[in-house]
Amino acid sequence: MAPSLMARTMAMHHAPRKRHMPGWRFRRRAGCDLLVGNHNHWRIVMSQAAVREAPRALTHDRSTVEAVINLYLDGLYESDVDKLAAAFHPTADLRWQEKGEFHVLTRADWLERVSKRPSARSQGQQRHDFVMTVDRSDESTVFVKVKCALPPRFFTDYLVLLKLTDGWQVVSKAYRYEMRE
Repeated sequence: MAPSLMARTMAMHHAPRKRHMPGWRFRRRAGCDLLVGNHNHWRIVMSQAAVREAPRALTHDRSTVEAVINLYLDGLYESDVDKLAAAFHPTADLRWQEKGEFHVLTRADWLERVSKRPSARSQGQQRHDFVMTVDRSDESTVFVKVKCALPPRFFTDYLVLLKLTDGWQVVSKAYRYEMRE
């Protein structure tokens, strides 16, 4: 079984284990925001009002968001279109800029491209995926920034997830990549 998303993320940061999340600490700022951070990197995760209004729902939904992100990252690594299709809403699209030109790709066209390429797993390549940021605006909207790779391309993905009637799904993806040897 593959290591969990959190284990892969924290392994990349080489962070010591703490109580709430490995290597991460929670902090309140000015009595209104919940911050999560490691070393000198702190991010606003949610307002205290959101924590007070729906603490039970947020705790339950966090694992569901993590499951969707795991499905996405596993699907990329394995070139598994079924996993990717489950993670992405049918109307989702992918957006990026390359050589000064803006591109938009539908989910269906993207899944077709994925189905034609060999997986990183089948080529014995190491996984390079980890979560950089999870920003929960409320109980139904999440922004996730992840790093992943299909060498020699190394990506930064910006995913927007919504909690819909049938669960969490990625509704939008924007990304950038760089070539490495």
